[in-house]
Amino acid sequence: MKNQIKARILFPSQVAVLALASAIAIPAMAQQTQQPGNSQSAPASAQQTPTSTPPATLTQPIPDAKEGFWGRVNPMARKKWVKKRIDPINDRLTELDQVNAKNASDIKDVDARAQAGIKKAQDSADAANQVATAAGD
Repeated sequence: MKNQIKARILFPSQVAVLALASAIAIPAMAQQTQQPGNSQSAPASAQQTPTSTPPATLTQPIPDAKEGFWGRVNPMARKKWVKKRIDPINDRLTELDQVNAKNASDIKDVDARAQAGIKKAQDSADAANQVATAAGD
C-alpha cells in the first residue's frame, strides 16, 4: 500500500518536471540558428532575380554583429546601437531633401522661362494685330 501512495505522490512531480523541461527546451531549440548542412531555402533564393535596381548612392550595409548576452534580441537598446541604425536613414533623408530642393528650383526655372516665352509670343501677337488693324484702316 505504501508503494501505491509513493507512485501517486511522485507522478505529479514527474509531470511538473517534464512540463518545466519542455517549457525551457522548446524556446531554446527555436532560438538556435539553422545548420549549414540543412539549407533547403538556398535553391529558392538562387532562383529569384532582382526586380529593381538599387539606388546609385547606396550606403554600406549595417553589420550584423551580436551585442551582449542577448545577441541580436537585446531588450534594451543603447544610444550607440540606435544611432548606428538611424544614421543611414538620416543620410538618405538628407540626400532626398537636397534632390527635392533641386527639383523645386528646376521647376521654378522652367516655369519662369515658359512664362517669359508666353509673354514674348503675346507681345508679338499684339504687335502683329496692331499692324493688321493699321493696314485695314
